[in-house]
Parts: sequence; structure tokens; C-alpha cells
Amino acid sequence: AEIEFYRYTIGEELKNIPPQDFGYGLCRHILLKDLKPIENFIKLYKEKKKIV
Repeated sequence: AEIEFYRYTIGEELKNIPPQDFGYGLCRHILLKDLKPIENFIKLYKEKKKIV
């Protein structure tokens, strides 16, 4: 089975998340439900607005 999930976050948001070690070294993570819909990103891009 395959699941396609199109959402996004920006680097500024990732900077605020403390890195954790899940066994492969430190990394930052966000739950899928906390990501923003990609449609918002596309809309802002088309309107030439700042993406935050």
C-alpha cells in the first residue's frame, strides 16, 4: 500500500524544534498532522506572498 501526503513546513519552524536522537543521530521532526496543507503553499506562491 502507498500513501501520498502533500504538506509542508518551513525552516524557521524547524529551528524551534529541539533535535532528538531516534537511533540515527540528532534530527528534528514534526508530526504529519502538524504540517500545513500544500494547497496553502501553492496559493501563497501564486499570489507572490511571503511563505511563512
